[in-house]
Amino acid sequence: MSGVMDKLLAGSAVVALVLSIFNAFSDVGLAKEANDIDARNTYIQENIGFVKINNQLINATASMAASNGDEALREMLSSEGVTFSVGSEQ
Repeated sequence: MSGVMDKLLAGSAVVALVLSIFNAFSDVGLAKEANDIDARNTYIQENIGFVKINNQLINATASMAASNGDEALREMLSSEGVTFSVGSEQ
């Protein structure tokens, strides 16, 4: 019986060692993923302000084009995917 117990104990030790190594590498991978997610969140948060300013600039430019009847400005906005019509908000 002692030989069987020694083999079971040795096998359990090997399994524990393999799992410990796997856990260590897994933690490193998870830390890298967490850092990547933090970097993306920071980028998004920093750019929210730019989106608001960009929308304000687009609205002001479209208003100028509409009020002045500026076809060149309307065409430039249209080429960038911005469409509008006089008298309605889009």
